[in-house]
Amino acid sequence: AGPSATTNNAAIQFTLPVADGSAGQCLQTDGSGNLSWVTTGITHYDTWSLTADKNWSGTNYHNADWSRSSSVPSIGSAMSSNSGNMTFPVTGIWEVTFFGQTGDSTENAYTQIWIDYSTDSGSNWTTLANSTDAISDDGSNTVYGATCVTAAVDVTNTSTFLVRFGTANEQGAVFKGNATVLRNYAIFKRIGDT
Repeated sequence: AGPSATTNNAAIQFTLPVADGSAGQCLQTDGSGNLSWVTTGITHYDTWSLTADKNWSGTNYHNADWSRSSSVPSIGSAMSSNSGNMTFPVTGIWEVTFFGQTGDSTENAYTQIWIDYSTDSGSNWTTLANSTDAISDDGSNTVYGATCVTAAVDVTNTSTFLVRFGTANEQGAVFKGNATVLRNYAIFKRIGDT
């Protein structure tokens, strides 16, 4: 039922969608009286991880032994990887989290992780988020460090928008990987429309 009264008793007109929506969808207004069906809540959630230890030195990107995690539930279509350059299955606002764990360093060391993005299919890259962690040897040769970065990206074109995950270290820090346990990994969560 409509309201019993409106501002100045003015008539309010809404334009309904031409077809029924899908299960769970809600009506949304554009502020001008046009209604459309929208999907609410998390529609895509995907996790990728490093599956083997990497004794990298200097600057590297997760482009080998990097795959979709089978031990974590996912929602919606999967991300895609082309040598570590990640593409999104649909447009929207996405929250991207990158977690890095290092270990087995025998000296004082640092590790650094970051998220880069490109809007032109990888011709140019910009760092979106960056974090550094210092680790030190306690004498037992069992040393671990961890750091995490999270950022939101607005994916307006799935053909040209990419993200990638960079790492840097010194003095023997090993980026830890595992086929079933998440140690170095990324989470992709679509949180809204673009």
